[in-house]
Amino acid sequence: MDNINLNSLSVVIPTLGGKSLLTVINLLNDGNDIPSEILVCIPDKYSKNIKLDNFPNVKIIKTPVIGQVFQRIEGFKKAKEKFVLQLDDDCKISNYHVKKLLNKLNELGPGNSIAPIYFDEKTGVCSHSYRKGLKGFITNLIATFICGAPWGLKRMGCISKVGTNYGVDVKYMNNDTVETEWVPGGCFMHFKETIYLENFFPFKGKAFCEDLMHSHLLRKNNVKLWVTKYAECRTKHAYFPNKKNEILQYLKAYKYLYYMREKKVLRFWLWYFLNILRQWIRYNIETEKNTDIKIGIEINRISYTPEAYAYAHFLTKKGFIVDLNYKEQLKNNNDLTIHFMGFRPFWNNFIFKRKLEIHEYTSLSTAPFAKIKDRLKYHLNLKPVARIFMNSYIKETFGFNNNIPYIYREMGANSDMFIKLKNTIEYDLVYSGSIEYRPGLLKEIEKLASLDFKIILIGYYNQRTYNKFKKYKNVKLIGRVERIELPKYYSKCKAGLNFTPNIYPLNLQSSTKTIEYCAAGLYVISSKYEWIKNFEKERSAKFLWIDEISKKSDFENYKFKIPDVSDLEWNNILEKSSFDKFIRNSYLNN
Repeated sequence: MDNINLNSLSVVIPTLGGKSLLTVINLLNDGNDIPSEILVCIPDKYSKNIKLDNFPNVKIIKTPVIGQVFQRIEGFKKAKEKFVLQLDDDCKISNYHVKKLLNKLNELGPGNSIAPIYFDEKTGVCSHSYRKGLKGFITNLIATFICGAPWGLKRMGCISKVGTNYGVDVKYMNNDTVETEWVPGGCFMHFKETIYLENFFPFKGKAFCEDLMHSHLLRKNNVKLWVTKYAECRTKHAYFPNKKNEILQYLKAYKYLYYMREKKVLRFWLWYFLNILRQWIRYNIETEKNTDIKIGIEINRISYTPEAYAYAHFLTKKGFIVDLNYKEQLKNNNDLTIHFMGFRPFWNNFIFKRKLEIHEYTSLSTAPFAKIKDRLKYHLNLKPVARIFMNSYIKETFGFNNNIPYIYREMGANSDMFIKLKNTIEYDLVYSGSIEYRPGLLKEIEKLASLDFKIILIGYYNQRTYNKFKKYKNVKLIGRVERIELPKYYSKCKAGLNFTPNIYPLNLQSSTKTIEYCAAGLYVISSKYEWIKNFEKERSAKFLWIDEISKKSDFENYKFKIPDVSDLEWNNILEKSSFDKFIRNSYLNN
């Protein structure tokens, strides 16, 4: 079936004029082929807060009533194109993925609606991750025997007998597109002829469960619902109510959904009673241990520190209030702050009067005077309430042997790195990371380029590097990209290049890019040094060393073996280390 253009698409965005609206519209219009119209549906009293005159395809629809469902329906009624995309003002989907969604829906034909896979915009983790291990087993027991959902992976995309919903984890999709019983309402595409035009949500305030109600009504009208991994949408971590009045609104909406579905299920009332009882206990007998513990996590503009984003996602899921921010923007009322350590002298506490701190040491000092710098950090860095180390070697080298609590944790990879995207292989090799500050790297890349390797380089480069490689038609300089874009580039390559100088202490540090290459299913070509040799041996992998390549056929004929690194997915690492308990105890014990 031929591809169709976005000029056959109307986009409907209900909004109150939030900060992310402009970003959402810019993403939609980022291309030569853009939607025919973007209908921004906003209550009349909020309309003066937005100015969108720069977009010729944007139309403002003023509504007399505040309410996400009502506003969206007003937009539906005015949509003129064959296809309609409903989109929340905080759901970020690129022009490219909108096209993918549109063409997949066109392929399915009338009587179908479709949604993308959702990812957390900060961590890149699939928003509906399927949980394994002991906690996953307990989740299965509750989902099946209390809520009436299918067991295990079979419940993906289902609505249980009591009305609880379960999303689709892209890692476990057997097909590129799967039929579901419900889809999230943040990004959802329809044929115009099958959109639902009646206001089905009778409550004021936040529209809890509206996507379940909408999905039910569409299926009742014989519209099939689908989720496709061809398209992805980035948004904030799903909001779940934690205030007493919101929780009661949430349960009230679920009760309304129960009556709407016309299900006479005794277990619903058991589930409903248990939830009411649980909330009564929560607000009248005990306070959740993690509730209201404010955790600051300091990031910087030089290095990405993927672990910071993984911590933020994980701790938010566990009920902490997380402030992931640059040093100068961290809130003063955080109870505890995680710092990624360099030199942080004790007199900082006298000057800034900071709260409790956890210090993370992911590496040792580099030359010159590496050991002297390590000793200065040992003696002069202020005393934290706890420490995090990448491994025991780092702890022992620094010499921290006091009674301050600590944990070890390995480097990991975001769950979206494990997604195997189907793209045409265009390159032999990808290098992702620091290009300018790795002694010997450019020389090795030039060597591989001269052997006719097709290479893409992802990372900051200067004019000198550009001039060096512009003569090579088989080398493409991409520059810096958002980490959420890495899987797209990796999927076009056969192998990943890891280059670390065999220099202390770099040769002892974990290679994040190697772990990510393995997660993405890429072969690994690497310089040879202590950590990578140990990693290869312990994981029963088989990597190709750079110094063993003298011609391209050495690569083409090599019998690579890619190791399983699923245990190094961030959630698995942090669960295994009981990271949330460590953070909570660090606060409660001080």
